[in-house]
Amino acid sequence: MKLNFFRLPNKVKFGILKLAVKLGRFSDSYPIMLILLCISKITSFELRKKVAQCKTIQDLVEVAFNFKSSLLPILTIQPDQNRWEITQLLKVLKKERPRIVCELGTRRGGTLFLFAQVASPDAIIISVDLVSGPIDGPHKWKIPLYNSFVNSNRQKI
Repeated sequence: MKLNFFRLPNKVKFGILKLAVKLGRFSDSYPIMLILLCISKITSFELRKKVAQCKTIQDLVEVAFNFKSSLLPILTIQPDQNRWEITQLLKVLKKERPRIVCELGTRRGGTLFLFAQVASPDAIIISVDLVSGPIDGPHKWKIPLYNSFVNSNRQKI
C-alpha cells in the first residue's frame, strides 16, 4: 500500500519531516531549507482548499488577511494594505482582468495572492523583492507557496 504524504494529518507530516532530518535523509548543508520548502508546499495545499471555498472578492480578502499555515503559524500571506482600499482595487482589477501584473515588494505575498486571483487566467504575474537573509534570501523557500497563488494552469507567477 502506497501512502500519499500530502493526505496525511499535518502533525504526522511534521513528525515525518523531523524524523527524516534526524536520519539524515536531507542534505546536511541545507536541512532547514528543505524542511521550509516542504512546509511551504504543504501550506500551499491548505491555502488552495481555502480559496476553493471563496465566492466573492471579500472572501478572498478575508483569506489573505487571516490565513496561517497550520505547520508554521508565523507563515502568513497577510497584505500590508488597508482592507477597504485593496478590496476596492481588486473590484476594479476583476473587471479589467489584467494580463500582465508587476508588483514591487512581495513581503509575505498577500497582495501577490490577491492580484493573481483577479488577473486574467493567462496572466503573467511578476513580483520583485530584495534578496537578503540567512537562507538564500527571505523568499526562496516560499516559492511553492507563491506558485500556488495561480488561479488557472495557464497563469505564470
